[in-house]
This record gives sequence, structure tokens and C-alpha cells, in this order.
Amino acid sequence: MHADGGGGAPGGYGIVTAPNGDVYVGTYGDGHLYRRAAGSNSTIEDLGRPRPGDTYVFAMTIIDGKLYGGTYPGGAVFSYDLATGAVRDYGRMMDGQLYVRSITSLDGIVYAGTYDCHIFAIDPATGVKTELPQPAPNCGNVSDMNAIDGRLYARIGSSIINATEHVYDPASGTWVGSIPNVAGLSLSEVGPDGKIYYMHTDGAVGTVSRFDPETLAVEKTSAVVSGRVVNNRGVGWMDLGDPGWPGQTLVQVLWRGQVVLYNPQTDRSEVRDAPLSGEPIRINVIGADDEVYVGGYLNGGIAAVDPDSGAKTFHRFAQGESILPDGDQVWLGVYPDARVYAWDRTKVWHNPAYSPGPIGSVDNPTLLHDGGPGDQNRISAVADLGNRVAFGTQPNATLTGSVVVVDKATRTPTVWEGPIADQSTVGLAARGGTLFGGTSIIASYAQPAPTTTDAHLYALDPTTGELKWSVVPSPGAPAIRGVEVDSKDRVWALTNGALTSHNSRNGDLMRTIRLTADQHSGRLAGELEYDPEANVLWALVQGSKLYAVDAQTGKARLVLERPMLRLAVSSSGTAFVSSNAELLAVEFNQG
Repeated sequence: MHADGGGGAPGGYGIVTAPNGDVYVGTYGDGHLYRRAAGSNSTIEDLGRPRPGDTYVFAMTIIDGKLYGGTYPGGAVFSYDLATGAVRDYGRMMDGQLYVRSITSLDGIVYAGTYDCHIFAIDPATGVKTELPQPAPNCGNVSDMNAIDGRLYARIGSSIINATEHVYDPASGTWVGSIPNVAGLSLSEVGPDGKIYYMHTDGAVGTVSRFDPETLAVEKTSAVVSGRVVNNRGVGWMDLGDPGWPGQTLVQVLWRGQVVLYNPQTDRSEVRDAPLSGEPIRINVIGADDEVYVGGYLNGGIAAVDPDSGAKTFHRFAQGESILPDGDQVWLGVYPDARVYAWDRTKVWHNPAYSPGPIGSVDNPTLLHDGGPGDQNRISAVADLGNRVAFGTQPNATLTGSVVVVDKATRTPTVWEGPIADQSTVGLAARGGTLFGGTSIIASYAQPAPTTTDAHLYALDPTTGELKWSVVPSPGAPAIRGVEVDSKDRVWALTNGALTSHNSRNGDLMRTIRLTADQHSGRLAGELEYDPEANVLWALVQGSKLYAVDAQTGKARLVLERPMLRLAVSSSGTAFVSSNAELLAVEFNQG
């Protein structure tokens, strides 16, 4: 019907429609609220940031002429008066809770769900909030909530793609039951048959299912959707005006842009591609060799780019976090569940979970490791050990990560926990059969709160899991993402605005090169790559400065200054950097 740009925001989680047809969107990156008034000729209006300092506006709900939204990192709830534009701040829901990811309203009360299984009932007039009892101990994150016919439905668990729907009765103040394996994010309103519909998931396919709101008895329908991620981003009942779809038809929009139709009267179902054009998304990871490989943020996908012609091949896939080109093989680390895949570039792409190939194709990329059962979630570090490849992972609801070492011949993974307690590995390099890693004191998300204060640089035996040494290059630094080893076996670490080199045998500090003054630049900033032919270290500092550093003399040159996030260097010595959705090639002549 209509498509329009979203201002300066990279994307939005929350969307809600007012009774008059106006559409409101809460965005991430800028934490703004946007409105598109009803009508085909309307444009998007930026209503500003409702809560200063917060960069995410998650789910939203509207009651009595006011919009209520949840935020990150403030972990707060705000209201926005649709008529006057007045904003009221209800504050952080609970000390230590940075996320309010879910929100809904029922009988004049606003319900807000936080990261660690806390749900609050808020009186909009007085601002008084009361915490509900937890449905189970340590039950996980409150990912989404729905209010239907006097009951509150809260999807809670450690996974964002498969969790348990808990049912709360406000009249009795008790949790009355639960439904497992719900993909989210939304449940339907009660259908023409008196049932509530949702997407069930078994980790491989989604099934449109329904339950009786009184007994919670579940029944699966014949409608099946392929894919391990089958979250919907909206669901409702519609009269399609088509005799082939009589009465009310259930319509769901999936995260990947497909529309799922199911008619309970005829048991007919169909999956359609939505007629929407794609939008450029932020590059989240780069891997470079003869071709350059990039992965997208949130929406995911992997693109292979010819650096000479710019021609690209795209495959719908998970959110890539680490990429290692290795001849005809490309090793991939993806989010969520810190999964490891091997992609054979000589064979047909076929991934039934995201983008199936021709009928009869074998899986390619091949799944080699799933970190979900071990509570591992992100996987942003990778290093080549010759006959093995190593990945560093970050946990979901705990603090201790792991190192996953995969044998290239047998494809067998070995997992070493840690090796630094309550920290996770976010930078890796390898030399002479030893792994060198940089850690983060923060896990996949900003919660749980860190228990340590200093990121470590360490050496690990990948065969035995023995920690050979660990040092703190920069006290107080939360993360060391950039780790490299040069041709003289010096281990380099990029920490904020400084490079340090260390003895590979014991970690002793050998040299410090100050590139720029330290400043707060976010826990994701900082990338380091080494070009052995030129003996040059490429350092992407604080998300905005790209330096070329002579590893022998320590001489540093500022090559490029602009917003940048990711860095990779090809075997030919070309540096590739990302700037939002753009991929840039940087050539540098030392002379």
C-alpha cells in the first residue's frame, strides 16, 4: 500500500497503530519515536527521543490516548500523549535492569517486562508499580507480552526464537498455565473458532497452532513454515474478500518479510513473499580474501563481493558475527546460539532454515556446532590454526564464554570454557599452534552486570585447553577486540586509543604505541588486522579512525577518518572497512 523511509534510524523494534490509524514506530540506534499519520499521502514525522540517553525504544502499547514504551539502556517506561506530545518518564523499573523489551496494557494497567524475568504492573495515573510473582525461578527474559480477553500472556525464556508462553490471570493474581515452544512475537486475538493462534517452533520448522484460552489445550494446524527462526512481526485477522479464503483469515508477517496465511474454515494455508523492496542494512562483519564476505546486522544475510567489479551474491542467513575465508571454504560464526558453519563455495547454497536451494540439495553451509545448549550466544572472534579453526563465544544469561576449536578435516568441535572466568573471548589470533585471545567483561547483552573490571589478553593451548598466561594491557578497559600476531611473534592488542605489543611466551609488555586519546566509544569498537607482506598493522580505533602502523618502527599514519565499524585485510594487502551499509576498499602506500 505504501512505503516510506524512516528518517535517520537504522531500524525499529516497536510498532503500534493508534485508533485513528496513525502508526508509531520506536527505533534503535537513535531511540526516537516516529509517526506516520493515516492516509496515503502522509509522511513520516520524527517526534524526537522520548527519554534522553536511551538508544532503543522497544515494544509499545496505546491506552486512553497515550502511548507507552519501554527502553534500553535505561530499562524504563515512558508515556507520550498522542494529542499534546507531552512525555512522562516512569523511570527505571528495577535497579540493575537495563532492558524493557516487552510492554502491553490490560484493564487500564500497563505491564512492562524486563530482562531477568521481572514483570511490573504500572498504574498510569499514579506511576505506582507492583511486581508480579515470577512464573518459575530463573525463568529468563520477558521477550514479548500480549493482553487478550482479560489475561496476560508473557513469552519468557533464554532464547529469543523459542520460549515458553506463560499465562497470568490478573483477577486471581496467579499464573494459570503455560504453552511451550512459542516462536513469538505476537499471539492472535481470539479467532472465529474461539481459539488463540500462534507460531509453534521445533527448531527446524514453524507450525501455525492454536490453543483454547480456557483449557490451554494446544492443537497444531496443517500450516507449516520452514526455518529455525519463525518469529512473526505482526499477526491479525482479515477478510481477504476472496471466496477462496472465506470469512476471517489469519495473517502473519515473518521476520524475513514473508506473509503466512491460514484459514481455519478451510484449513488452507499459503506463504507469500511480501512485495517490499529491501533496504541497505548495517554491515556487522567482514572477511576478506580473493572475495570479500560481509554479514548484515539483525536482518542477517551473507554477501560475497568481487572487490574488482563490485558484483555481489547474497544469501539470506543468520546474523553473521565472524567470517574466515579459507580457500574454497568459508567458516562462519553466527548469532544467535553461537553457531559455527562451514560453507563450501564450490557447491550449491542450501540452508533450509533460512534460504533453501533446489530440491534434493545437501545442507551448505553445514552446521558444525550449536552453542545454545551451553548458553552461548554471540561469536565475534575467529582465528586460523592451520588444520583447525577457533572461535570465541559470548554467553547469553551468564558471563563466562568459551573457545570452540573445530578440526577442519573431521569437522569435530572441541569446546574450552573460559578461559578467563566471568569473561568471554571477543578477539583471537593464532601463531605456532597457540591461540591468543582478547576478552570482554560484558557478555552478549548489557546484562547480567559484569563481576570483573579489566579485560584480559591471554595465550591458550587449543589442544589441551591450558591457559598459558594472561595479562591486563589496560586496567579498566571493558574489552579487547583487536588481537594480532606479527612475523616476529609479537602479540598486539588494541585497547581504546593505544596499541600494545607483548612477548608471546609470557605476555610481558614490550611496547605501547599511543594512537589517539582514550575515549568512550562503545564496547563494540576496536578492530585490528595484520598484513604480513607489508609488516603493517591496520587499526580501526574508536569506530572512526583507521591507522596503518609499521610493526617494526611503530610509526602510525591516520589513513581514514569517518564513522566505521568493521575491518578486514585481504592477502593482497587491501583493507576493507564498513561504514554503516557501505563497504570501502582502502589502499595504502607506505612511501
